[in-house]
Amino acid sequence: MCRYYRFNNSMEKVDWCRSIRIIMKAFNDENTDRNNFDNAYKVKNFLEILPVANLLNKRNPELYQSGRCIRCNYTIETWTHIWICNKADTSIIQIINAAFEILKAKLDEKDFRIHYNYHARLLRILNEKPRVVFNGRIFHEAIKGIVNERLFLEMEDKFFKDAIASFVEDIHDMARKFMWSERCKSFNEWEIKQGITKQMKKTAKSIWYEIGVEDLWKYNSLVTFRSSNYASNFSILD
Repeated sequence: MCRYYRFNNSMEKVDWCRSIRIIMKAFNDENTDRNNFDNAYKVKNFLEILPVANLLNKRNPELYQSGRCIRCNYTIETWTHIWICNKADTSIIQIINAAFEILKAKLDEKDFRIHYNYHARLLRILNEKPRVVFNGRIFHEAIKGIVNERLFLEMEDKFFKDAIASFVEDIHDMARKFMWSERCKSFNEWEIKQGITKQMKKTAKSIWYEIGVEDLWKYNSLVTFRSSNYASNFSILD
């Protein structure tokens, strides 16, 4: 995983300073249960190891017999898929547009003018394929908290770059607050219907329960990635 990011970063311009501020924000606060919960989410989200159906199926096939998305029942539920599932209550375009309204208000407050439709241009960029996220789009990077320099629209103004970083952070935060929370609620309801209890999940035998933090960097060797035509063809502009 570490080599994967180093390799792709050499071909993709990412503002890692601003990205790390977003991703590591909760780590700088007091050590509380809430912050630990937030930190765990951010690490798992960044490494694409949130407990999606595909990963749960690999961990505990005796409990989760399929990795298929329980909402659309159409494709394998991977980290990439949860943000583009067409049965999600909140769509990624709604998240992006809400974040854009905040961005626009910030720029208007400082009378920062851009004399073209930068909303449309940002949407096109967010819809482009990146090199940091496998089989995803630049908005998937934003969901991780990664600030792709394409979003700076070739501007060098510090205020604008900071505003774009805040735009990415808003996408990152709202994707969790709405999309991930809604998905977890649906999945928990599905587990109850399937008779999967918390105790069953605790006692289930799995090689994944023995993995330490240092092993997360070997994630690529533990999981076989499978491409998805659905994800490849997905567009927020449709």
